[in-house]
Parts: sequence; C-alpha cells; structure tokens
Amino acid sequence: MTTTTADQWRNFPRYMLAVMALVVAVNARFIYMAVTTFPGAAAGDDFDTSNRYDAVLAAKARQDALGWSEQVTAQRLTPVITLRGADARPLENAAITAQAERPIGTDTPIALNFRAANQSYIATAALPAPGQWDLRLTVRQGGHMVKITRRIVIK
Repeated sequence: MTTTTADQWRNFPRYMLAVMALVVAVNARFIYMAVTTFPGAAAGDDFDTSNRYDAVLAAKARQDALGWSEQVTAQRLTPVITLRGADARPLENAAITAQAERPIGTDTPIALNFRAANQSYIATAALPAPGQWDLRLTVRQGGHMVKITRRIVIK
C-alpha cells in the first residue's frame, strides 16, 4: 500500500492542536507560579504617594537645603553612621533610628537605635548576619528631620 501526500498530512491538525495545548499548559503553569509567589508591593501607599508627589519633591528639597551628608559603614556586624552638617563639621545631638532589612528575602525588618560615639553614631545592637542590608534611617536634629536609605555590605 502506498502512502499519498494527503495521508501524510491528515494528522497535521491534531499535532498542531497538541503542540498548542502544551504551550497553553506551560504558560498557565508560569502564570500560576508568578501570581502565587509574588511578594507584593514594596510599600502599601504607592498610589497615595503618587497623588501627593509635589509634597514628596518639596520634602526632598527641604532635606537637600540642610546640606547634611552621611557615611554609613560597619564595624563587624554593627552599623556606624557619620553625619556632617552643611559646614562639614560632625552633626551633634542627632537622634537616629533605623530599620534594617535584607534587599531580597522575607526577613522581618530589624529596628535599630544609635548612640553618639567619637563623632559618629553606632547602633546599639548588631545585625544578625553578614551580607547586604538596606538601612532606612530617620535622623532628627534641631527641629529638622531627614529620611535616608542606604545599602551596606557587611563581611
């Protein structure tokens, strides 16, 4: 019995349907994994912040006008912050609080307080492990408040 060209192509629609079903199944799996493992937004007030973005820009301009600068380092597992005023002199009598969290991961943020020590401010508690940490600092001094976010790498 000889096979004609028409016989060879008779199952082609079935093969195409099977391939398309496989593509749909793989995409459905990827969509499910993406939706169920998404950690959520970084902050819960993104929409509200965008509605008052002029206020955010004004707050940033006020912070920049102070002329403060900071350097964030670490002594072993303990963050150290050096603050300087507009005159490049150490900023004294500042109250610093912070939250430390991993840039990637689901660890709970760690609250940190700082105390003055040798023209710097040193955290009153050490971080639990080396690696990358994002510090969200709030600095208050002389009726002014500045919010700063810095990443440090502790070895």
